Amino acid sequence: MDDNLIQKINEILKTRKKCTVNIINDKLTLTVFSMLRKNLKHVSKINFIIRDPRTLPAQGEVTREFELSVNDTLFNAYDIMEKNKLRHFEQARTMFDFIEKHVSIKRTTTACRIKGNVLLIDDVFMIQGTSSLEYSPRVSKSGVSQIDFDAVIHQNMDRDQIAYAGKTFDRIWNQPGLTVDYKQEILSSLEAVYKEHAPEFLYYFTLHELFGHHLDYGVERFEKDHLHFKKTNIWNMLYDFQKDCVLSAIQKINKYNGCIIADSVGLGKTFEALAVIKYFELRQDNVLVLTPAKLYDNWNSFKGAYKDSILDETFYYKIMFHTDLSRYKGESRSGWDLSR
Repeated sequence: MDDNLIQKINEILKTRKKCTVNIINDKLTLTVFSMLRKNLKHVSKINFIIRDPRTLPAQGEVTREFELSVNDTLFNAYDIMEKNKLRHFEQARTMFDFIEKHVSIKRTTTACRIKGNVLLIDDVFMIQGTSSLEYSPRVSKSGVSQIDFDAVIHQNMDRDQIAYAGKTFDRIWNQPGLTVDYKQEILSSLEAVYKEHAPEFLYYFTLHELFGHHLDYGVERFEKDHLHFKKTNIWNMLYDFQKDCVLSAIQKINKYNGCIIADSVGLGKTFEALAVIKYFELRQDNVLVLTPAKLYDNWNSFKGAYKDSILDETFYYKIMFHTDLSRYKGESRSGWDLSR
């Protein structure tokens, strides 16, 4: 549905008091519900038949990624963008409460095949055609416009056609074998979307996500698996708590392609970083250190075999300033041709 169609429905709902809405559709998305809910207070009852039912969202304990299937009954591509803005939680809770009180939902069985969508408001208004109850912006994110063919019929245009559609709906709704109750499945999926978790559960869940994959993978086992690395001078200079930090940083970089070492001042973040660098250098990776200009001498001194160096270790990393990233010519202080 586009904005115009949603606006027409809202205009009719505004004029009705305690009306009944009958719907046959293959979608029931959160976004369209949120656009209509201001005027849904005028609705006393909704009978909804889901035809050609699609899948319902997985009802896992916690949704780990901001991903939704566009084939879900409750979501489409626009809803995915809304979910990424954290707007869908409140929508799902409101939709759950409204459906629980005012909506009866059935889905078609294999004995019934319905090829079109219809929305009836009492016996005065009907939309019939291809529009599903999902929001379709005029220009989608992919740049592809969705065009629906719909007939919008008011009572003063063709009351007989509206009445005929109402009778057909009643036959499908009431005839045994054509539909089965589907309300509880929809409510269960909505409840899983907005489910509130106890702070304690979220705390332990976060710990498990961060550290659960290497609960049995401590420093001792790491040293056994990486014999050459444990013989380096930089590794053996570290305290045990620093080794734990280095190990955790390496594992997070390997899993997430990044890590921030955020220890307090004086706990040796520089030496922990050097140990991480050495690990990846031993893997033959190309290491670049991006640093503010004022810290160039510090990082350059760790590379050379200077007499006053406290490290008896050779590093091969490159050094550049973060401001070099916006330059397209000249040389970095360390001699790198920025045009190349």
